Amino acid sequence: MEPVIRKMTTQDLEWMAEAERRCFSEPWSLRLLEEMLDGQLDEAWILETETGEPAAYANFRFLSGEGELMRIAVLPEYRGRGYSRKLMERLEESARAAGAQELTLEVRDRCIAWGDDLRLEQALQNLVTNALHYTPPGGVVTVRLYAEGNEACLEVRDTGPGIPLDEQDKVFLRY
Repeated sequence: MEPVIRKMTTQDLEWMAEAERRCFSEPWSLRLLEEMLDGQLDEAWILETETGEPAAYANFRFLSGEGELMRIAVLPEYRGRGYSRKLMERLEESARAAGAQELTLEVRDRCIAWGDDLRLEQALQNLVTNALHYTPPGGVVTVRLYAEGNEACLEVRDTGPGIPLDEQDKVFLRY
């Protein structure tokens, strides 16, 4: 039997509040979750295991042609089973059906990078835009932000063709 993804309801709020406490260093309050579910979210999903236990959730809102992923969480004991991927696929289907041209994710973990915020944003936009441009239909673009020791690490990966070997040494040259 496969996991089941279903619409989130107000009956899930207590479970969500507990999941927030277990998954995030700065969890959303029960009151905020109630407000979000009561009109600020366009899609909110719960993934239940094969035995019917809630294991993960995700939600997004749709604004001006853009789907914004608000939150995705998998309880620690259920990680590594592909549940977040299943939720992301469902959210992407919903966002595309609603007309979203772009999906975004705001990372709220304590990952701090010192620098010019405009230039950092520009670099990230360039990396993601290139990844989306060169990834063929059905391909995957993954953006990952994480802390490694005292460093903030940003990783953008895609399933596109990559940079030809003879041009890789020119990547950091100015135009």
